[in-house]
Amino acid sequence: RWVITFVSLNQHACELFRRHGFQISKLGEEPIVKLNETAWKGKDYEWLRRQENYCQRQEIAFREVDPEAEGDDFLDRIVPELLAISRDRVAETVHRCEMRFFVGQFEPLALGRRRLFIAETAQRIEAFVVLNPCLTGGMWAIEIFLRRRDAVRGVLPYAMLQAMRHLQAIAHAEQADAD
Repeated sequence: RWVITFVSLNQHACELFRRHGFQISKLGEEPIVKLNETAWKGKDYEWLRRQENYCQRQEIAFREVDPEAEGDDFLDRIVPELLAISRDRVAETVHRCEMRFFVGQFEPLALGRRRLFIAETAQRIEAFVVLNPCLTGGMWAIEIFLRRRDAVRGVLPYAMLQAMRHLQAIAHAEQADAD
């Protein structure tokens, strides 16, 4: 009658556990998008493209943030806005604090090898996405994705798509250099 819990099982381990009668329940989505095979075309991606088009019409800009290159603007403007967005999200949760176990705690001054992307208007940051490196940088996991309560509709799917498009462009450039 015991319940055994495992966290962060990879696909191979899930198959092994299923073969031995374990039931797998998901606490979060873990889709893997193969950037070299994905073009976000066709009916399956229609909703996502609508979000992208809407955000572009709202003049949402998207970019990767390099804290060192941003200089004082990172500390004086970007970090306070990101922390405000994070605090607002935490205030909406039942537990009213950041969980440390399942989801990474947002620490903008300790990004390490993580990548930070922001979606912003001329006035403010609407949303941000933080990616963790996996497989020695061969894969990136979207760990944190937050938006303002009153953010432009569709900004999170837009930001995730733009992050994937950005990584895809880098991979294509690296492939072209290798050829």
